[in-house]
Amino acid sequence: MLKKLPAIDYIVIFLRLFLKTLGIYVLLNLEIASPLVLIAVITLIMSELYEFPLMFLAQKSRSYRTTIFIVLGFLNSLMVLGLISIIGQLQGDLYLFLVATVIGLSIGGGFTAGIVSSLIAATGYTLLGMQGEIALLSISIRAIFIMFIGTITGILAEVVYHLQ
Repeated sequence: MLKKLPAIDYIVIFLRLFLKTLGIYVLLNLEIASPLVLIAVITLIMSELYEFPLMFLAQKSRSYRTTIFIVLGFLNSLMVLGLISIIGQLQGDLYLFLVATVIGLSIGGGFTAGIVSSLIAATGYTLLGMQGEIALLSISIRAIFIMFIGTITGILAEVVYHLQ
């Protein structure tokens, strides 16, 4: 079943599983309530139930692949933003998991998916950050960083795709 996937999808799958494992490790080492950790871990594991099958659906065509990765970008960005918000670590460095999510989606979906995913992630982070007690400068810099990384990764993914 995995032999049908292109090489770039193996990178995306590895990155996704590595980041989820790292996320679970970080969650277990934070000093937060056990029920919140349990909810976060279950959410990370359950997200594989929709991500893995969608990877195979994305093989139909290039435009279909972009659409699938845009949907994944929306769902995963909401998931990561929700977990960061529930845990109460909006001002911490856990926003880097949002950056890593955007990178994974940009690699798999290309430029359009990278732009849309990073726009959703940056907008969501900005809206959540403005509700909390975080400095506007910090929110702005992080949102711009998310957009920049998503754009650059999307451009690189498109270049690699067109060179193959």
